[in-house]
Amino acid sequence: MKLLADLHVHSRASADGRSSVQALIEAAKARSLAAITVSDHDLCTPLPERPDVLLIPGVEITSANGHILGLFLERPIDFSALGRYPAPEKAIEAIHACGGLAVLAHPFAPVKLSEDEISKLPFDAVETANARAMLKPGANEKARQLASGLHLPGTGGSDAHCAKELGGCVTEFTCEPSLSALKAALLSGQCHPVEVRACKWVWKGFSKLRRERTCGTFVSRCKALSYFAGCVLRDILKI
Repeated sequence: MKLLADLHVHSRASADGRSSVQALIEAAKARSLAAITVSDHDLCTPLPERPDVLLIPGVEITSANGHILGLFLERPIDFSALGRYPAPEKAIEAIHACGGLAVLAHPFAPVKLSEDEISKLPFDAVETANARAMLKPGANEKARQLASGLHLPGTGGSDAHCAKELGGCVTEFTCEPSLSALKAALLSGQCHPVEVRACKWVWKGFSKLRRERTCGTFVSRCKALSYFAGCVLRDILKI
C-alpha cells in the first residue's frame, strides 16, 4: 500500500506555529496524507488518537549546531535534563533513548555542521526534501547528495508552520498504515522523499512575525515586520 506522510510539521504549540493540531489533521485529510509528524520546536506536543490520520509523535530539537528531528517517539523527551541548545550528539542520544529516530533537518538551509561532522554522528536519516529549503536553490539537492554519501535514507516534510503549507514535501512509503510499519520502512530505506511545491515566502514571514510577537523585543519585532515586507515583495516579484 502506498502512503504519503509529511514528516515535518509544526502546530501553534511552537512559538512560530499558527495552526492547531486539529487544523493540521483536517489539512492532511484534504491532501490525502496518511500520516503527519507533529514536530514542534523543543517540546513534545500531546496528540489525540485518530482513526483517519496517523499522528507520529515527534519533535524538532534546536541543538547547538542546527535542527534535529525526532520521529516516532515512544515517550516525551525530558527537556529539563537535556537543556537548551544541546550538543548534536546529546540531542540524538535523547531521541534514541525515547525510542525515536534522529533525522538531520534541512542540513543546508542553513549550514550548521560540516559534512565531516555529520558523518561522525549517529543519524538515522537525512531530510532531503523540505518545502522551506526549496526557497534556497540547491539546498535539497545537496542534502540528497549528503544522504547518498552517508548511505542514509532520505525523508520529506513540508516544515509547515500553518495548515496551508502542509504537504509541500512528503515521504512516500509502501507499507501497512501503522506507526510501526512506517518506522520500519524508514529504517530500512523503503521510502521516497517527494518535492510537491515550495513554501511561499509570505508564510515564512508570518512565522517570524508570530515568533517575535510571542517572545521578541520591540527591536526584534520591527525587524520581523521588515522581514515580512521583504517576503511579500519576493512573492510578488517571484524572486
